[in-house]
Amino acid sequence: MALAGALLAASLSSGACHRSPRTESQLDVAWTLRPEAPAVGPATLTVTLRQTSGDPVKGARVRLEGHMSDDGMAPVLADATESAPGVYDLQFAFTMQGDWVLLVSAALPEGARVERRIDVVRVQASR
Repeated sequence: MALAGALLAASLSSGACHRSPRTESQLDVAWTLRPEAPAVGPATLTVTLRQTSGDPVKGARVRLEGHMSDDGMAPVLADATESAPGVYDLQFAFTMQGDWVLLVSAALPEGARVERRIDVVRVQASR
């Protein structure tokens, strides 16, 4: 969780599409978590990176590190695949019910980095 302190904090709940404020690198970062009501098991986090002009940011390396917010277990890790220009899908699994912190980092083609913290509350038991 040492990385969490360096990330921009965003107290966001899971579900619909969320946008983060533009960063110093002038990017628009949006994300969507599926399923909207997260439960133990597979999930997909889709991150969209766009310039303020609306142009997609292609070729970024996007990575997810998921932590239980109050547990010492090993993090859940995932690397993204670019499913469309500027759209990155991260396939992972919530391994326990409870509150999670998803740390997302993107290494952009020109060398800049963007990081976000996404708080996912109340991951439920699998159905």
